[in-house]
Parts: sequence; structure tokens; C-alpha cells
Amino acid sequence: MKQKTLWSWQSFFLCAFFNGLLGAAIFVPFSKGLSVVNQYLTPLTSQVKSMESLPPELGQVLTQIKDLVAIADQYGTIIIWGSVAVLTLALWLSLLLTGRRRIEKASEEAKKSVAATPAVTTRKEVVTPEPQKKSKEETLTAAFQILSIFQRQGRFIDFLKEDLSLYDDAQVGAAVRNLQESWKKAFQEYFTVEPIFKEPEGSQVTISAGFDASKIKLTGEVIGEPPFEGVVVHRGWKLVKVDLPVFTGSKQAEEWVIAPAEVEIQKRDSTDA
Repeated sequence: MKQKTLWSWQSFFLCAFFNGLLGAAIFVPFSKGLSVVNQYLTPLTSQVKSMESLPPELGQVLTQIKDLVAIADQYGTIIIWGSVAVLTLALWLSLLLTGRRRIEKASEEAKKSVAATPAVTTRKEVVTPEPQKKSKEETLTAAFQILSIFQRQGRFIDFLKEDLSLYDDAQVGAAVRNLQESWKKAFQEYFTVEPIFKEPEGSQVTISAGFDASKIKLTGEVIGEPPFEGVVVHRGWKLVKVDLPVFTGSKQAEEWVIAPAEVEIQKRDSTDA
């Protein structure tokens, strides 16, 4: 159990770290590119008193560039970091399940090795592998249910598999808005979370001695001993309740059907009869 818990945290931090680097590698050039475009576009448009005084082709080009920059500035950050968060979650679930299967396999092989060793006493050894098998099944079932819920509500897996480079920013922004509404509805239906701090972000708070480090992360000039005076940068979240539906699907480990394939049957011609 300790190995599983350790692997859960290690895989999460590993995914968050590398996906954070990926997000930064995309976001920084994106922000600088917008800044450069605005640096040259703003003086150009400010010197023109009226867009109608320009040639039609040039006026149309400037208008399209301004609209594109405005859309990228409004939705670019949300799309980049939202995609990083979704990718991190999916990759973490994949690593979590793979790692736990390998840990259980190694544990079973170790128990078989111990059982094959000649006993030196008459004490009867009791081997109870059933709890581990049940834990594995429960873990896979929970992961399967979560993926099924988000796939059913907003085609979660289809979104991850889609090549977003084929669409412009306006199309991606509209799609992300609809997906966020669907996933939000599913999340609120099955999960209940509460903020760790009741105070809004930006509020002054006092951190007393003996605070729970798993709930409060201190940053900035952390010098000396508590109490500390600081500002709430993020309120934090804690899971209060999980209300997943009763699992009634197939429990075959090799085929966890998250969403069935759909086939539309075409109408037959009368001549085919």
C-alpha cells in the first residue's frame, strides 16, 4: 500500500512537472509573439484616423489581424493551460494504473518466492492476496467510471485525441467553452469540493504554528518560525464527497468499454430486397 501511495504522488508530480514545462514552452513564445504583434499593430492603427480611408484590401487585412490578435489574447492562455491540465490528468491516470499493476505483479512474485522457501518452524503461514486483488479492481473501476462520465458529458477522450492545429483560434475557443460547461456539470454532479481558505484571494491571513503543511503551501519570504502574515494567492481545494454511480458494466480487465462505437445504418434500396 505504501508503494502504491508513493507511486501515486511520484507519477502526479512527474506529469505536472513535465507538462508544466511543456505549457511554459508554448505559453512564453505565444505571449511574446502577441506582444510583438501589438507593438507594431497599435501604432499603425492609431495613425489612421478612419479605416475607410485605407484601400479596401489593406483595411480588410488590418481588421482581420486585429480580430485574430484579440481572440488569441482573450482565449490563448485559457486554451494553453487548460489543455496542459487535461493532458496532465490523462497522463497521470495512465501512469497510475500501469505502475500499480506492476507493483502488484512484483508483490505477487515476491510472495510466491517466500512461499517456495522451506519453513523453519511449524507455524502455519496464512497468505491472503484477496485484499490486493479487490483494491486493484476498485481502482480500475473508479478510473473507468470517471473517464466514462466525462466522455459521456463532453467527449473527453475525443477532445484529447483531436488535432487542434487543424482549427483556428475562434473555433477552438468556442469548442472549449462548450466543453467546459459540460465537464463542469458532470463534476458538480458527482464530486463535492470546498476551498481550504474561506477568505477570498488577495486577503491578508495569519498562519499559526502547527499548521497543516498538506493543506497550506507557503511561498515568498518564509523566514523564521510561525506565526506568519501573508496574502492568499490561491484558496486551495479539498475533496469533501464523491458520489459515483453504482458500477454495472463489464468487469473484464482486458476490455473496459468507456464509450461504445456508433454505427448509423443506411436505408436499404427497394431493389436490394
